Amino acid sequence: MVYEGTDNVHPPAGTCLVVLRDNDSDSSVQGNSPDGVVELSILADDETDLEEKLTVELQDLPGTARAISNRSFSIRVDADPPRLEDPIPDSDDWHSSFNVIAGIVANDTGTSGIDVSTLDYSYLGPAGVTEWTQEDLSIAVDGPKVEAMTVLSLPDGVGYWVRWRVKDMVGNPYTISDRTSIRVDTRNVSFANPYPRANEWQNTSDVACGVTIRDLDGSGIDV
Repeated sequence: MVYEGTDNVHPPAGTCLVVLRDNDSDSSVQGNSPDGVVELSILADDETDLEEKLTVELQDLPGTARAISNRSFSIRVDADPPRLEDPIPDSDDWHSSFNVIAGIVANDTGTSGIDVSTLDYSYLGPAGVTEWTQEDLSIAVDGPKVEAMTVLSLPDGVGYWVRWRVKDMVGNPYTISDRTSIRVDTRNVSFANPYPRANEWQNTSDVACGVTIRDLDGSGIDV
């Protein structure tokens, strides 16, 4: 943090010490320079703290440590990455269309907020895993929550997946979601081995009828 002769904090002419102190009594001290410009830095909390308070204090010459003036101000520390919630589709779902809607909710409630420019996705399709991208991504901001949605074009098959990542406004590390599985089945079931055969005569009024229904490599039969 740099303070350069502002109305809020202005070291007086002459010799004094400028002290920057936090809640935990960690401090940084420097003598007043002739041009009145003092640069001090201090390591903020490494845990989220929305009520961190820093105090700038001007002191007389070393030895007397008499306070000339001081000013306190609050800062907010966000050391927690955002959360990724409510992915769609559900990994247990089957999809009867080549176009599959995929989405996620990024949430950073109570802290610095979502950096929308970092919200993107990657997915495994027939050509392999894609790079992280925002292509065709629809984003809606609702306060601290950001909803993202896209449409993936995938052929019939299983083993596809999509995942998401995002950062917050203070640059905490990426949050990367788990992979959401996607399964596509646009093929109709098949019928085989019907009985009795069409050209057969039956000698009873109670005729057993049947057929074999198959859905190989698909979502299965809804009995």
